[in-house]
Amino acid sequence: MAAKEFRYSPGKIIGKLRNIKRLENKENKLKNNCEMLSKKEARYKDLIPFTEEIAASDIGINELLALKVGIKEATLNSKKSYLLYTYGNIYI
Repeated sequence: MAAKEFRYSPGKIIGKLRNIKRLENKENKLKNNCEMLSKKEARYKDLIPFTEEIAASDIGINELLALKVGIKEATLNSKKSYLLYTYGNIYI
């Protein structure tokens, strides 16, 4: 049977095909996003329990920012100490 017998115009058929193609593209994009998020989740899997503990302990953003600064300073001081121990009195 011809498409016209079912009251489908060529414009409607083309419109439906475009819609199918758009949905297929959207599906592929969502699949790629899911893959990327799964990879990120795998990388951060060990950190999730710690972040849940922090969230449950009602630590505010100011305390977290202070902790971040403290960690950076400790890391920097540790590196400076190592360099001084290894290379003696050098200017850092």
